[in-house]
Amino acid sequence: MIPEQRQGYGPNDLEDEGAQIPPHVGRAQHAFARMKQDFRQWLEVTEPEADSGQTMGTVSFVLSNCAARDVHWILTEPSVDTVREVLGFMEDHFPDILEDAKAGMGRFMEFLDESQLYSGSDESYEQVYELLVDDDAEEYSLVLIQEPQPVVIYSSSLDQAQALAAMEALPFVSKARALLRWMGKSKEITASATLRRKDIAAAAATLGEDAVGVATGYASGFWEPDTEGTLEVRSASEAPRLDLYWQMLRYAGLMELTSTRVRPTAFGMAFFEAEPRVSAIAAQSLATTAYQVLGGELPRSNGEAQLGHRAVAVMLMSGATEDPLTADYVLHGIDDGQIVLDDLANTLSGLLHNSVQRWIEDGLLEVGEHVQIPEVLLPSVATALAETFGASIGAPRPVRPRR
Repeated sequence: MIPEQRQGYGPNDLEDEGAQIPPHVGRAQHAFARMKQDFRQWLEVTEPEADSGQTMGTVSFVLSNCAARDVHWILTEPSVDTVREVLGFMEDHFPDILEDAKAGMGRFMEFLDESQLYSGSDESYEQVYELLVDDDAEEYSLVLIQEPQPVVIYSSSLDQAQALAAMEALPFVSKARALLRWMGKSKEITASATLRRKDIAAAAATLGEDAVGVATGYASGFWEPDTEGTLEVRSASEAPRLDLYWQMLRYAGLMELTSTRVRPTAFGMAFFEAEPRVSAIAAQSLATTAYQVLGGELPRSNGEAQLGHRAVAVMLMSGATEDPLTADYVLHGIDDGQIVLDDLANTLSGLLHNSVQRWIEDGLLEVGEHVQIPEVLLPSVATALAETFGASIGAPRPVRPRR
C-alpha cells in the first residue's frame, strides 16, 4: 500500500498565484465569484456584526475543496457526500477552522435558499444543512452501509481451465494488452510520471476512448457527463479509462516507470503474449488493482481518490455477496418502481452513471437483474476489499434459475 496522502487544498494553496488549479475547481471558483457580491450584501443585512470577508473566504475554501473531489460539482446543489468528505478532511488537517467552515457553509446554504438559487431537492438541502448546523454531528466519515453480520463473499467454482477461458473473454484483458502493444519497448513520460499530452490520443484510442491532450480549457466531456465528441483533457488522469488502466498496469506489475520512460515489465510482456501460466495471474492482478482504485484503496494516477469511492466500494462488495444491488437501483436510482433519494443511489445512478456503464462494458461488472461481480473475478474483489469490509470467503455463488 502507498502512504496516505492529503487529498485537498490548504487555505494558502489557493492564494498562490502560481498554483496549478484543475479546470473543474477553477470553474467552481468562477461560479462562486459571480455570486459573491449578492452573497456579501445578504450577509451584511442578515448578520451585520459578522466579518463578511472572512465568511466569504472560508466558504470559497470549502467550495474549492468540494470541487476538487467532485468534477461534476454544482455550486447551487451541494452534494452531502462531498461536503461530508471535505469536513472530514478539514477535521484531520485544519481543525482550527472547522467550526468557522461549518458556520460559513450553513450561511451559504441559507443564502441559496432565500435567494431562490438552490437547485436541488428539499431533502438534499435538509441533509446538507443538518450536517453543517448540527452541533452533535462529530463523525464525518461516510458510512453507506452498516452490516449487522460479517459480510460473506462468494468464492469462485471455476477450475483453472475454466477461469483462464472466462478471464480471456473479459474486455479489460484485451484492452490492457492493447495499451501494452502501443507502449512497445517504452514511451517517454513527463516529470510527473504521466503520459505527454501529445501521446494521450493514441494511448486512449487503444482503450476505445476518444480523448485528446490540450494545453488549456476545461475537460468538458469529463465534468459534463452527456457531452459528446472528443474529450479534451489537460492530463491523462482526466481521461477516465486511460487513468484507470494506467494504474491497473502499474500496480499489477505489468509496467514500470523510470524518471523519463514507461515500459512493460517481463511479467507484462508474458501477459501480452498470452502465456497461459501467466495470463490468468496477471488478469486477476489487473482486476484486483482496478477494484482497489475504484474502491479508494489505491489512488488514481493524479494521486486523488476515485470520485464517490465509498459508494463504489459498497456496490462492488454487495455484488460479490448474496445481496447485490439491483440494476434499476445502480443505474437509474429506482427501487420497487419508486425513485430513491438516498446518497448511495444518487451517487451511483447520477454522479457515476457513465462510469458504472464503462466498468460494465469493460467486464469489471456484469449486469442483469442485479449488478454483480463476474464469477471469475470474485477472488479479485475479495483481495481488494475484503479486509476493509471485514469480509470472509464463503461458498460458490449459487446458479440463479433462468426466467
